[in-house]
Amino acid sequence: NAWVINVEANTKTRSCYICGHSETVSAELENCTHSFTTTRNKLAATCSTDGYTGDVCCMSCSQIITKGKVVSATGEHSYCEMIIITAPSAIKSGLGKQVCESCGDEKVNVIPALVPDSELTAEDLISCLDSDAEKILLLLALGMNDRLLIEELSN
Repeated sequence: NAWVINVEANTKTRSCYICGHSETVSAELENCTHSFTTTRNKLAATCSTDGYTGDVCCMSCSQIITKGKVVSATGEHSYCEMIIITAPSAIKSGLGKQVCESCGDEKVNVIPALVPDSELTAEDLISCLDSDAEKILLLLALGMNDRLLIEELSN
Protein backbone atom coordinates (compact mmCIF):
# COMPACT_ATOMS: atom_id res chain seq x y z
CA ASN A 1 0.00 0.00 0.00
CA ALA A 2 0.96 3.67 -0.16
CA TRP A 3 3.10 5.25 2.51
CA VAL A 4 1.32 7.08 5.35
CA ILE A 5 3.49 9.96 6.53
CA ASN A 6 3.66 11.08 10.16
CA VAL A 7 5.13 14.60 10.00
CA GLU A 8 5.48 14.98 13.80
CA ALA A 9 7.45 11.74 14.12
CA ASN A 10 9.35 12.26 10.82
CA THR A 11 8.40 8.71 9.76
CA LYS A 12 6.46 6.95 7.06
CA THR A 13 4.58 3.67 7.44
CA ARG A 14 3.04 1.21 5.04
CA SER A 15 1.17 -2.03 5.60
CA CYS A 16 0.61 -5.12 3.49
CA TYR A 17 -3.11 -5.48 2.87
CA ILE A 18 -2.72 -9.28 2.50
CA CYS A 19 -0.70 -10.33 5.55
CA GLY A 20 -0.95 -7.15 7.67
CA HIS A 21 2.84 -6.76 8.10
CA SER A 22 3.82 -3.11 8.44
CA GLU A 23 7.09 -1.26 8.22
CA THR A 24 8.01 2.17 9.53
CA VAL A 25 11.05 4.04 8.31
CA SER A 26 12.49 7.53 8.58
CA ALA A 27 10.72 9.88 6.21
CA GLU A 28 13.74 12.18 5.93
CA LEU A 29 11.39 15.13 6.00
CA GLU A 30 14.02 17.61 7.12
CA ASN A 31 15.64 17.45 3.67
CA CYS A 32 12.41 17.67 1.65
CA THR A 33 12.55 20.39 -1.01
CA HIS A 34 8.75 20.47 -1.44
CA SER A 35 9.21 20.14 -5.20
CA PHE A 36 5.81 18.58 -5.82
CA THR A 37 2.80 20.38 -4.37
CA THR A 38 -0.96 20.11 -4.59
CA THR A 39 -3.88 22.14 -3.29
CA ARG A 40 -6.15 20.42 -0.76
CA ASN A 41 -9.45 21.39 0.90
CA LYS A 42 -10.33 24.00 -1.76
CA LEU A 43 -13.98 25.09 -1.64
CA ALA A 44 -15.72 27.60 -3.91
CA ALA A 45 -17.73 30.36 -2.22
CA THR A 46 -21.45 30.47 -3.02
CA CYS A 47 -24.17 33.05 -2.46
CA SER A 48 -24.59 32.07 1.19
CA THR A 49 -21.57 29.93 2.10
CA ASP A 50 -17.97 30.97 2.62
CA GLY A 51 -15.33 29.24 0.53
CA TYR A 52 -11.67 28.38 1.10
CA THR A 53 -8.66 28.95 -1.19
CA GLY A 54 -7.19 25.62 -0.14
CA ASP A 55 -3.93 24.59 1.51
CA VAL A 56 -0.82 24.16 -0.68
CA CYS A 57 0.71 20.88 0.51
CA CYS A 58 3.88 19.00 -0.36
CA MET A 59 3.05 15.70 -2.04
CA SER A 60 6.28 14.12 -0.75
CA CYS A 61 6.11 14.94 2.96
CA SER A 62 2.44 16.12 3.32
CA GLN A 63 3.56 19.34 5.02
CA ILE A 64 1.32 22.37 4.52
CA ILE A 65 3.46 24.89 2.65
CA THR A 66 0.87 27.69 2.49
CA LYS A 67 -2.26 27.74 4.63
CA GLY A 68 -5.40 28.71 2.71
CA LYS A 69 -7.71 31.62 3.43
CA VAL A 70 -11.45 31.91 3.88
CA VAL A 71 -13.26 33.50 0.93
CA SER A 72 -16.43 35.38 1.89
CA ALA A 73 -19.79 34.29 0.49
CA THR A 74 -20.48 36.08 -2.79
CA GLY A 75 -24.07 37.14 -2.11
CA GLU A 76 -24.69 36.45 -5.82
CA HIS A 77 -27.33 33.79 -6.47
CA SER A 78 -26.82 31.21 -9.20
CA TYR A 79 -30.32 30.85 -10.61
CA CYS A 80 -31.30 27.93 -12.85
CA GLU A 81 -33.24 28.31 -16.07
CA MET A 82 -36.74 29.72 -15.73
CA ILE A 83 -39.59 27.31 -15.02
CA ILE A 84 -42.86 28.47 -16.60
CA ILE A 85 -45.68 28.79 -14.06
CA THR A 86 -48.16 30.52 -16.37
CA ALA A 87 -47.40 30.77 -20.08
CA PRO A 88 -47.87 34.19 -21.67
CA SER A 89 -50.47 34.68 -24.40
CA ALA A 90 -50.69 37.27 -27.15
CA ILE A 91 -52.23 39.80 -24.76
CA LYS A 92 -51.50 38.53 -21.22
CA SER A 93 -48.20 38.34 -19.39
CA GLY A 94 -47.12 35.04 -17.88
CA LEU A 95 -45.12 34.06 -14.81
CA GLY A 96 -41.87 32.14 -14.47
CA LYS A 97 -39.89 30.93 -11.45
CA GLN A 98 -36.13 30.56 -10.94
CA VAL A 99 -34.42 28.75 -8.06
CA CYS A 100 -30.86 29.36 -6.81
CA GLU A 101 -28.86 26.16 -7.26
CA SER A 102 -26.86 26.85 -4.07
CA CYS A 103 -29.34 28.02 -1.42
CA GLY A 104 -32.81 27.37 -2.89
CA ASP A 105 -33.82 31.06 -3.00
CA GLU A 106 -36.76 31.54 -5.39
CA LYS A 107 -37.67 34.51 -7.53
CA VAL A 108 -40.75 34.97 -9.69
CA ASN A 109 -40.43 36.82 -13.00
CA VAL A 110 -43.09 38.37 -15.22
CA ILE A 111 -42.89 37.08 -18.78
CA PRO A 112 -44.13 39.77 -21.19
CA ALA A 113 -47.07 39.15 -23.50
CA LEU A 114 -46.06 37.62 -26.82
CA VAL A 115 -47.29 40.55 -28.91
CA PRO A 116 -46.19 44.07 -27.90
CA ASP A 117 -49.07 46.54 -27.36
CA SER A 118 -47.88 48.64 -30.30
CA GLU A 119 -48.30 45.65 -32.66
CA LEU A 120 -51.52 44.23 -31.19
CA THR A 121 -54.27 43.62 -33.76
CA ALA A 122 -57.97 42.78 -33.49
CA GLU A 123 -57.10 39.23 -34.62
CA ASP A 124 -54.70 38.85 -31.69
CA LEU A 125 -57.37 39.99 -29.27
CA ILE A 126 -60.05 37.75 -30.79
CA SER A 127 -57.75 34.69 -30.66
CA CYS A 128 -57.53 35.08 -26.88
CA LEU A 129 -61.28 35.07 -26.29
CA ASP A 130 -63.21 31.86 -25.68
CA SER A 131 -66.85 32.62 -26.41
CA ASP A 132 -68.56 34.24 -29.40
CA ALA A 133 -70.28 36.67 -27.00
CA GLU A 134 -66.88 37.98 -25.84
CA LYS A 135 -65.77 38.29 -29.46
CA ILE A 136 -68.93 40.21 -30.45
CA LEU A 137 -68.48 42.65 -27.55
CA LEU A 138 -64.87 43.23 -28.52
CA LEU A 139 -65.67 43.83 -32.17
CA LEU A 140 -68.47 46.24 -31.27
CA ALA A 141 -66.13 48.06 -28.86
CA LEU A 142 -63.62 48.39 -31.70
CA GLY A 143 -66.35 50.02 -33.82
CA MET A 144 -66.69 47.33 -36.46
CA ASN A 145 -69.90 47.31 -38.50
CA ASP A 146 -72.20 44.30 -38.95
CA ARG A 147 -70.53 43.11 -42.17
CA LEU A 148 -67.05 43.10 -40.61
CA LEU A 149 -68.47 41.52 -37.50
CA ILE A 150 -69.92 38.59 -39.48
CA GLU A 151 -66.64 38.15 -41.43
CA GLU A 152 -64.58 38.08 -38.23
CA LEU A 153 -66.87 35.58 -36.50
CA SER A 154 -66.90 33.25 -39.49
CA ASN A 155 -63.06 33.06 -39.55
